[in-house]
Amino acid sequence: SSGINAEYGCVCGYATREVTLMDQGRSECPLLKKRDAVVKEAGKTKENKYDVKPPRDLRSKYLIKMEERKVQERLDEEQRIKDIELAKIAELEKPAPDELYGMRVHCWVLVLAGKREVPENFFIEPSTGTSVELGDYLGIESLWNSTNYWVNMQDCSHGISEMSFDLGDIARWEFMFPHNEKPLLALPGEEDYDMAPL
Repeated sequence: SSGINAEYGCVCGYATREVTLMDQGRSECPLLKKRDAVVKEAGKTKENKYDVKPPRDLRSKYLIKMEERKVQERLDEEQRIKDIELAKIAELEKPAPDELYGMRVHCWVLVLAGKREVPENFFIEPSTGTSVELGDYLGIESLWNSTNYWVNMQDCSHGISEMSFDLGDIARWEFMFPHNEKPLLALPGEEDYDMAPL
């Protein structure tokens, strides 16, 4: 379909140093994610009601519980040591403070929910072609597509996770061209203005 009906927009805003410099050193490899999913699927086995049943366990239930408790305590201790080691590694690999945090200008793509069976808004990072979580982007100045340009009127000082992307809400998004394709929300006490092009 033409770009007029597509629910997308280019976003201009602020991102972290890692996103703006395309530093993926701390990102999980997407190939590993796929491999884990394949291993999980392969691990599933279908039970057959005609399988031979294993012989009954005639051991003492008390001894079994004590044995399980020892094994669980050993596993918990190993996990605790592993967590401590991972915390030390994370602290050593922690990036240096960014003196330009919140000032690095970046552009990315917003896909709006609604059309084409998109259940929720999401972003696409153009440098990698992957969908990105909200935490990587720090603020939004404006958004545009083939039909209009919107300026964000919302506070982004605490990030963009609580932002509204209803482009018809003129209290949150100020549009540039009066032939806005989104319906305007009526604000209390405001008169209706004729928005027809001149």
